[in-house]
Amino acid sequence: MVTPEALTHLANQLRLGRLSLFVGAGLSIGAGLPSWEKLFAPLQDSLPDVESPSGWAGSVRNELPLLAEAYETEYGRNSLILHLRLALSRNAVLPTSVHEALSSLPVDTIATTNYDALIERA
Repeated sequence: MVTPEALTHLANQLRLGRLSLFVGAGLSIGAGLPSWEKLFAPLQDSLPDVESPSGWAGSVRNELPLLAEAYETEYGRNSLILHLRLALSRNAVLPTSVHEALSSLPVDTIATTNYDALIERA
């Protein structure tokens, strides 16, 4: 739980322009883009259960980077890229009010794990 003192400290640092933001995956789901899980879910059914290249005994289905790697190995890089392009080619995907609010904060740096450019557009 965040204490009132911590919130006051953060607010003061924000006013002084001393904060940077780290925005995690999922921010753009509200704009209509898929989560990592939904992005890779169609790949799961097209792959047989395989072991990861590192020797992990089990299915790669619960490990998204390994799932993408296994799909690429099975069907080729072009097939993986085509899947990603089709899944991410949403027309009229616009920044949400959350993107706009974050971009209006007095911070110089925003780091993100998102694959889209909605923060930059906001």
